[in-house]
Amino acid sequence: MPCRAQLTTEQKLYDFRQMTAYYQYTYAPQVWKKQVFGFDLRDTAPWLDRVQRSADDLEFYEICYEYVASLNDSHSKYQMRSNWAVDLGFTVDNYDAGPGAGPEPVSGVVLIDSIDRNRLPPGLFPFQIGDELLSVDGVSVEDWIRRLSKWVANSSSRAKRSVAAQGIVSRSQAGSPIRAPFPRAPLETKESATVQIRRQSGAIETYTIKWQKTPVNPGGPGGPGGPGGPSRAPAWNRPGLRASVQAPASQMPGFPLPPGFQQRLGKPTDFFFSGVFPAAEKRIGLIRIPVMAPTAGPEAEGIAQFAAEIAFMQTNTDGLIIDIMHNPGGSQSYVDALYSYISPQPFEQLHFVWRPTLYVLADLYVQMADAEANHADPATVAFYRNMFEQVEAANKQGADLSPPFPAIGTTDFREPARNAQGSVIAYSKPIMLLTDDVSISGADAFAAMFQDNRRGINFGVRTNGGGGNAEQFPAGVYSEALTGSEINLAVRNHVLNVPGYPPTKYIDNVGVQPDIFADLMTKDNLLNQGRPFSQAVVDAITAYVRQQGGK
Repeated sequence: MPCRAQLTTEQKLYDFRQMTAYYQYTYAPQVWKKQVFGFDLRDTAPWLDRVQRSADDLEFYEICYEYVASLNDSHSKYQMRSNWAVDLGFTVDNYDAGPGAGPEPVSGVVLIDSIDRNRLPPGLFPFQIGDELLSVDGVSVEDWIRRLSKWVANSSSRAKRSVAAQGIVSRSQAGSPIRAPFPRAPLETKESATVQIRRQSGAIETYTIKWQKTPVNPGGPGGPGGPGGPSRAPAWNRPGLRASVQAPASQMPGFPLPPGFQQRLGKPTDFFFSGVFPAAEKRIGLIRIPVMAPTAGPEAEGIAQFAAEIAFMQTNTDGLIIDIMHNPGGSQSYVDALYSYISPQPFEQLHFVWRPTLYVLADLYVQMADAEANHADPATVAFYRNMFEQVEAANKQGADLSPPFPAIGTTDFREPARNAQGSVIAYSKPIMLLTDDVSISGADAFAAMFQDNRRGINFGVRTNGGGGNAEQFPAGVYSEALTGSEINLAVRNHVLNVPGYPPTKYIDNVGVQPDIFADLMTKDNLLNQGRPFSQAVVDAITAYVRQQGGK
């Protein structure tokens, strides 16, 4: 909210220049964003003019949010310091959006998907899950989405529209992974809202609903539990299909478990959720990876639990489903380790390119020096020396990006998991990978490796397209905000030809396209608790197992 001591014009200009200079120096996909979206982050003159003319701090924050959101990048986010948040006691999301493959905005319908009946008893508020939100305070849903979207930084047009839609009735000044930032919300949000809803009968009804303050966690910005993220789950009669009242990385799958499902993992102390179920005379396993980072202990413990579960699945199933829907990413080393347990053959890993900055050069020099000091084998020393020299040459030439180098280690191919005797212990039977538009970063990378190595079939919706790694930094000493920059770009092993994009090897924005498109976020799934999607998953994996001869 605005304070008596507003930033001066000079302070706002200083902070904005500092933030944009950092993006110009470190942001890896800046040429790609100009090519795809026509956004030149180096053309700051119009933005500085707006900052110069900004009337108050909140307008300045709006400009900063909009600049970063123009990158269309899930890794590059702006975060003002605020824990102000309110909600209306029900949630909405965007349904029936279509594939959303290209960079253009997607459509869809905004439906109510959960209701807190403690606050909104049906006798006074008879609207139901599946009814359509039309307007709030006389402003149409589409106008709200257009307004909020310009502050939402996201690599996926589908996910951007979803976050903006959710922010209409669940407002956060600073924003969070599940709420659009709305800097002026504390000034514009009254005690109550006038809400217009179209019932499934076709009748249009109007309600007056009080806003309620939402407790928030003091965690780091931009991640689960960060400012603007809910710290308690209200008494919703049923959460939305996208788990809109939960932080990303939910351990439970977002769809109903198939009949006969027998759960194995899924306790709070577990790293994964898993189980087995019968289908068409086959025994199918399911492992959900909620996040590409250990959640219940050290990374080695997470890898060990995954290894044990894979060993069980190898012996006791005919096929396996790996679920990385709504997975916000994490560590590339964790991605690599988990993937090694589902690939019985050597697999080609992703490569990365960087801005060839002095910071990157210094880091590479340390790696080269460490390899030499620790008497690494000549091939490893030569690899790091060559990498350093190539990035140094790119720096001297003023190149936009470095040459591509392996994500992990010094070789293009990685080995499958092996036991102490050297035998391969990776799962060798058919696998189907589940993805959606909130499979981000490390989940993008996992899906790309899975598809590039033709390990199985990708099922669901294209991944988010957060194709790199993020680095967080202060956005300015006066505004006390934080921002983050995508410092590298993941490179796949072949050129992609995806409608709406130029031919590319990048994951960024393009995401990983599914082999079988199936969308959980439909009205049919909402009204039937996700059962149609769950059945489609079962049908697809059983058909695939049969196609592969049950091997």
